[in-house]
Amino acid sequence: MRDDRSVTVLYVDTNPRLRELVETSLERERETFNVVTRADTNELRSSLESSTIDCVVGAHRPPKLDALELLETLREEYPQLPFVLFADISLEGLLAEVVSAGVTEYVEESNEQLGALADSIERAIDGRAIDGQEHGQTASRPHQCETVLQTMSAAVFLKDVDGRYLLMNETCRALFDLEESTDVTGLTDEDLFALDQSERSRERDRRVVETGETVEGEIDIPRVDTETDTSTDTGTKKYLIRQSPVYRDGTVEAICGVLTDITEQKQRERELEQYRQYLEHSPDIMVVLDEDGKVEYQSSFRVGGGEVELAGCAGEPFLKAIHPDDVEKAQKDFEQALDSPDEVVLSEFRVRTTDGEWVWLESRAHNYIGEEPVGGILVSVRDISQQKAYQSTLEALHEAATAIQQAKTVEEACERTVEVSANILSFYQCVVVLREGEWLVPYARSEATPSGGARRMHVTEGLAGKTFQTGESYIVDDVAQDDTSKPAKETYRSGLSVPIGEYGVLQATSTDVSGFDAEDLALAELLCDHTASTIARIEREQRLARKKERLNEFASFVSHDLRNPLNVAMLRLDLLEDECDSEHIDHLDAALERMDQLIEDLLTLARQGETVGETEAVDLAELAARCWTTVETNCAHLEIAVEGTVQADKSRLSTVLENLFSNAIDHGGDDVTVTIGNLPDERGFYVADDGDGIDETDREQLFESGYSTRDDGTGIGLAIVKQIVRAHGWSIDVTESEDGGARFEVSGMTVE
Repeated sequence: MRDDRSVTVLYVDTNPRLRELVETSLERERETFNVVTRADTNELRSSLESSTIDCVVGAHRPPKLDALELLETLREEYPQLPFVLFADISLEGLLAEVVSAGVTEYVEESNEQLGALADSIERAIDGRAIDGQEHGQTASRPHQCETVLQTMSAAVFLKDVDGRYLLMNETCRALFDLEESTDVTGLTDEDLFALDQSERSRERDRRVVETGETVEGEIDIPRVDTETDTSTDTGTKKYLIRQSPVYRDGTVEAICGVLTDITEQKQRERELEQYRQYLEHSPDIMVVLDEDGKVEYQSSFRVGGGEVELAGCAGEPFLKAIHPDDVEKAQKDFEQALDSPDEVVLSEFRVRTTDGEWVWLESRAHNYIGEEPVGGILVSVRDISQQKAYQSTLEALHEAATAIQQAKTVEEACERTVEVSANILSFYQCVVVLREGEWLVPYARSEATPSGGARRMHVTEGLAGKTFQTGESYIVDDVAQDDTSKPAKETYRSGLSVPIGEYGVLQATSTDVSGFDAEDLALAELLCDHTASTIARIEREQRLARKKERLNEFASFVSHDLRNPLNVAMLRLDLLEDECDSEHIDHLDAALERMDQLIEDLLTLARQGETVGETEAVDLAELAARCWTTVETNCAHLEIAVEGTVQADKSRLSTVLENLFSNAIDHGGDDVTVTIGNLPDERGFYVADDGDGIDETDREQLFESGYSTRDDGTGIGLAIVKQIVRAHGWSIDVTESEDGGARFEVSGMTVE
């Protein structure tokens, strides 16, 4: 451009800030520029009439300022005046219309392009005539549009109406991997695309020419650099192609095409579709919350006969739908999800279904705020009403088990079992049968069980017999189809049969087919375990009671039938001592004393029994000190190194310590030192002495009744110790002490 005169540039824009910016920038870029700004088309006309304008620069701000209308106005009265479009039009479908209208230059609007805008103005003014043609006639010679197209960042091409390429800008050439020296004139779609894509492109060209409308489509183009471009997995990229007519004198003379890379958009659309499918088809409720806890999305979900909704509609807080008692906990969990984006936050709460029922839900919340495609807190919610009901049933069953275990008789245990079956497990028709010899005999039945609904059966007969014989549980969905079942009533359609240990069977029936499931079976087995252990306890107690009765009879016999003659013999011995002096009298007295001690030990052993009375916390150190005072210790010494308390029958534990202390003195000598201390890990205590110890060959028999390592011992003291220890559920062992004496270890308890 000549630099010997100033150039007047008229810039038209409705935006006052940009008018000022463009004016200042252009005059700074070029000292010869004199920039005049106007706001609309009317001001443009007045300026053209009153001033000499070298170039017009127009913005595009529809609807207030339309670049095409501005250009049309200019061409009508000033066909040779250069016009530079400063706007972003590549994606608005206006490119072909701008080319048709005769724009001289095009610069994409941005602050960074103001220098390029000054260059374009200079080129427009210097190229006022190209090949002798006036501006406004460029559409008749498409190659004259190349200056406009090359300034566009989008991939742009021109074709003639027969589909032959006329030109491409640099971006478009790079897309098809065409070198700058390659002449594209005359190329067709068959030269650039696969057959199927070229056919679709020709069809679009035909529609553009015939209808005069813009036509859109999608095409795949091989990636130029497959090593660095990782936008797809296939080596191709997807483009949106928009083909528009270019007019001259109202006739379509060319086709202008714009290619836009939509690979990432399509990938995102696929991800969004996958995400949508996941949300819609997930078996759980899928909810998306915003940072305020409002529901942005919720998939449909039904529980029973009602639909679950976490809010009445999108945009409402999810807390609105939650049970009042659960709101505070749910709010804290939501806040935790907000504060911990890398953490999955679990929560449980109740919501009301559309039919008014409260149901329990479990949620897993993960914070995806600011991350696509979720853009919020994704909450996966599932119905846990059945689990909660099962847990509630377990708790009720646990409480009921206590009542069963407190039963005093087998009949009472069976009655309580059917009560729990009916009231907690909803086995309204159920019966407990126990073995009596070769028969399974009904012991208890629920109130809803019809008369005659339970009968005595042989231990090998029917489903009850099978259950008893195999020790396995069974569910029969349809008794009519089961060869083993022999229902007592024709109305029984399905059944459940569970063994009660080795004692009998619990059976439940239903008038419906498939009336029981695996959960019913598991709960029934748990119940029957309690019943079996209760029956075992009752029978054990009954055996002990009978044994105690026999022992009492034996004690009575010993106490009266043996002691009375012994007392007579001892009295006669006293009289004999007064009448004569014989060496045999001392031996006779010792024998009678030994008989008296044997009778006393036998009475003690018989009366101790195999059970203990009420237990209490017993301080071991205090008890040891008190028991030592009750034993004939002579010169023996006790060292108390024990600490803590144990739960025990205090009276009977005293007997244990007294007998152990006496045993140590009897076998260790009058000056023996006896020590009581704690076992490691607070699991019991020991009593040790520094006497001669016990041979290993004697240790296994030491606790047997009547066994003693002394000629004058009764062999009953340690048997009593073992009996009391076992009655407490403990164990006792004998080993060697650190000083070489005997050491008795009582373990199996907790010393606190």
